[in-house]
Amino acid sequence: MKKIILIAAAAFIISACSDNNKNIVADESGTVETTDVILSAQSSGKIINLFYDEGSQVKKGDTLIIIDHELYDLQLKQAIASKEIAKAQLDLLVKGSREEDIRQASEQLAQAETNFKSADDDKARMASLYSSGSVTKKQYDDAVTKYDVVSSQLKAAKENYTKIKNIARPEEIIQAKANYLKSDASVGLLQKNVRDCFVISPINGVVIKRFIEVGETVSMMSSLLKVTDQSKVDVVIYVSEKALPLVKLNQTAEVTTDGLPGKVFEGKVIFISPQAEFTPKNIQTKEERTKQVFAVKIEIPNTTGELKTGLPVDVKIKQ
Repeated sequence: MKKIILIAAAAFIISACSDNNKNIVADESGTVETTDVILSAQSSGKIINLFYDEGSQVKKGDTLIIIDHELYDLQLKQAIASKEIAKAQLDLLVKGSREEDIRQASEQLAQAETNFKSADDDKARMASLYSSGSVTKKQYDDAVTKYDVVSSQLKAAKENYTKIKNIARPEEIIQAKANYLKSDASVGLLQKNVRDCFVISPINGVVIKRFIEVGETVSMMSSLLKVTDQSKVDVVIYVSEKALPLVKLNQTAEVTTDGLPGKVFEGKVIFISPQAEFTPKNIQTKEERTKQVFAVKIEIPNTTGELKTGLPVDVKIKQ
């Protein structure tokens, strides 16, 4: 009787395992990959602050490094001053002259016209007297010189009044506006240069590599820190053409590794390659190398951080 029970139990276990295997559409191996970001310098200068060391947890938006920005600060002040001057010039041309300036120019023009009339009369009178010999040539020449001077003053007063009343031509306003926009762009560029001196983390993660020390001078595009996001990891496996129709997006996958026996990580399919490729070179047998396969990416939550970059794992995708 006991022998019959044992045989029945064994048969049940074999049947259960067989049924369980029927639910597996792919059983492949892969390597854990994480999202790594290498932060590079966007401006040149000396490192004056380094807030996080290797192994430190950082959050998106944290300031990790500060590069000396004193020179940019001074240039920014100059650019802001130039922008204010350009704005004042533009406003003056757009708004035109003040009423008091126009009134003053008008009064100067009226005075110049009066002086010109007086000088013109004196010149005519002196010419008549000189013809009759009543005045000397010097007196006549003085009257002519005075007339010429006053005539020039009248011309200048007319030009000044016209300019004050119509202070700017359309071309001058366009030029002034262009100067203002140029100054505004210079301010924006220097503000960006200052911001670039503050190296910000673009992701939540862990600092896994530091390439610089405080006091070092870095140039544009110098590597500063390497940050990795370990909260979730990816594994790429390669499935055969036969198994591909059974693999679907968001399908559940069980991930295990030899280093953590008995522990199963649950992931899901997030990408299925639309293009076939030959089995990667790390598959050594000649038979496997000649097969065409499709890449499938599995995303796995890794809140405990137990799955590390480069760790080999086994993946089973279930129906």
